[in-house]
Order: sequence, then C-alpha cells, then structure tokens
Amino acid sequence: MFEKVTVQIPTYNQETYLARTIDSVLMQDYPNIEIVIADDNSTDGTEVLVKKYSDERIKYFKNEKNLGRVGNYHKALYDYSTGEWVINLDGDDYYTTSSFISRGMELISSYREKGHNVLFYQAAITVIDEYNNKVMPKRHHLLADKEYEVYNDYYYGKFRANVFFSHLTTIYNRQKALEIGFYEYNTLTSDFESMMKLSFYGEVILDSINAGVWRLHDRNATLNARIGFRKGGSLVFERLPGYAKEAFGEKYEKERKKATERETEILHLELLAENGTFLSLLKYVLKYRRPYHRLPVLIIKSAVLNIKEFFSSLAPGT
Repeated sequence: MFEKVTVQIPTYNQETYLARTIDSVLMQDYPNIEIVIADDNSTDGTEVLVKKYSDERIKYFKNEKNLGRVGNYHKALYDYSTGEWVINLDGDDYYTTSSFISRGMELISSYREKGHNVLFYQAAITVIDEYNNKVMPKRHHLLADKEYEVYNDYYYGKFRANVFFSHLTTIYNRQKALEIGFYEYNTLTSDFESMMKLSFYGEVILDSINAGVWRLHDRNATLNARIGFRKGGSLVFERLPGYAKEAFGEKYEKERKKATERETEILHLELLAENGTFLSLLKYVLKYRRPYHRLPVLIIKSAVLNIKEFFSSLAPGT
C-alpha cells in the first residue's frame, strides 16, 4: 500500500513560475500524490493558470485574505492537506528528479519496517541565483561518501556538521507535525525551526540525490535572507530547548539539558556568523561564555560579511 503524499504549493503572485513548479510535481512517478495549491489571495493570473490543469490530483484553494508566507504554510498543512506525509514546495521552486518522492518514500518505508521511527527524509538541492547567474549544488556533508543514511539525535551535532537544510526536498510525517505544532512563528526560519522541533521526536534520513531547485530571483536575495534571520532567528534558539524538554519529558533534566543548551548555543553562534551579524555575534559570545574552538573563525567570518554587505550597499541601484 502506498501512503498518500501531499505536495503543498503555497504561492502568492507567482504566475510566471508556477507552471514549472506544478509540472515538476506531475512528473513524479510515485502513485499516490495529492497536489495542494494554497493561493494566498494572489492578484495576478494564478487562479486562471491553475484551472487550466485537469489532473484530478490537483486541489486549488484560495485564501479569503492574504496570510503571509508562514501563515499560508500553516493553512495549507492544517486545513488543506490530507496526506500521511507532506512536502512543502514554494510556488517558484521545482523538482528535477522524477523519482524523488518514490525514492524518499521507499527509504522511509524500508527503515520504518526495520523499527526506525523515521519522521522526515531530506534530499539535496541546487540553488540557482538568477540575478548573479550562479548555479550552486548543495549537498549533505554529513553523508560523506554514503548514498543515504538514517540518523537519531539529529539535532545534537549532526545538523551542525551537515551544514545544510532544504525545505523543498523534505518529506515529513504530517500527523506528528500537527501534534507538536508546525509553522507557528512568522519568521524566515520557521521551516528550520519546525524540522528541528520534529527531529527531537524521531529519526531523520538524509539522501545524496539532488532532487530540486531553489530559485533566488533578485540581487538582494541573500541580503534579504540575512536580514530575515536577524529579525527572528535568535528567538528560535530561545525556543529550541523548550521543544526538547517537551519531547524528552522527565529525561530532559537528567539526560538532555546540558547537551541541548550546549548545542543550541553553538549552533546559534554558527548561524549568526553565517548571516554576517557581527554585533549580534559578539553580544551572544559574551552572553553564552561558551568555550568553542571555532569562535575566532566565526568572528572573522562575520566581520568580513558585514564589510562586504556595507560596500555592496554603496553600489548603484541598491
């Protein structure tokens, strides 16, 4: 029996890109797919475009009012999707591998039959920066030379070692996501926060196949991502220990508290440096007072990114 997989496509005024997104799901060879298009009250030709498709697997919903990016994710998952497993594919991204879903579900089923409590699977992607004409394949560093692997306690050092996260190629368990609460905060990191929260409850499969494309459209896409992280990213790390405490219950204080606090603080510092938040990085270095061998590297990296950002802001047209 093939469990139903819902591919939810949240979209807003993405008529130019949406057909390619939908077609990339229709080309999937998995036999039990539901395609949910969550239109966040678009004002372009999105509805007309979608209604040209006659495939019965496609379900179109238009929100009565604009809910915003994360609000639309939440609406699609809680009100529109019905599959046992869910994938979130934004309306301007697309898949490149027709066997992505079938391969992911085969691995999930195989490991669960062996007794593994797998709650999500994640493949690799390619990032296409259309403005700067760059193509950047992203892989799971944790896999090294392995084709795929299942991991327990993924949050504890493994995610940080992996240096990679992809929302669009993640197949996750819908029932567990609904139970613990997904897409609850309107931040750019809501997808990361939700998946890390889920990882406390079970195991994760990482796969080396490159299954899709994440598109960056404008010259300020990377800068906007950094600004988004600065606005809400640090709050995520205040909430993560609470999620772990909920997941592990009585065992948390004795077995998990120290490891969770250490990992959360180090991961926070790493992402602050990655996003060029130099002053915030210094603030949290002083707050945590956490011995960490990479601190000099992080401080230099963050400072360099801030300097580059400053000079980029002086360029014409920014």
